[in-house]
Amino acid sequence: MTFLTGTDWECSSGPICTVNVLSNADLWPLHGLVLANGDHPVMAIGSTASRPHNIVGSVMSVEATNRAVVNIAPQHIVKAFVSNITAYNQGVASAWAGTLIFAQPVYVDDSADLAAGTTLSLSPTNSAGAQNPLAGFAWREQTHEPDTYASGGRTDNYPISFAHADEYAELTICVLIWPDQY
Repeated sequence: MTFLTGTDWECSSGPICTVNVLSNADLWPLHGLVLANGDHPVMAIGSTASRPHNIVGSVMSVEATNRAVVNIAPQHIVKAFVSNITAYNQGVASAWAGTLIFAQPVYVDDSADLAAGTTLSLSPTNSAGAQNPLAGFAWREQTHEPDTYASGGRTDNYPISFAHADEYAELTICVLIWPDQY
């Protein structure tokens, strides 16, 4: 598996506030992958020793000079792979969610239990017990907004079921980027 790629990765048109970051030195988690142009993961910026106070954003592009352009604006909405892991015990995943609810917190997680290319989980801590930076919240795509008018027709897609409730699974969902405000 790789990072989320392609052109259908934005769930909103803004806001946008970009920074240039050394893509393979200052962004995490990479899970052994190398960022390339066209990859669009949600990642933390800076040292893992700064956790959970890291800036969080979505990679917009990767330049040939090994620099990533990252949108760090709170309230932008992007698609991301999200793991159902909710807790770790003695260094391994020990609890998983069966469903994902609207506005559920999602975290940048650097644990080896996540599949390559997946950077977010539902666990506030990683497998080493360190706090994960809050990335934001599970959000609806515009096409899934419930239509409450009389002529309605669209129904809410939340809660969304993971393929497994008692082992690793992941979903591709929209995430409202809303990092902790320290």
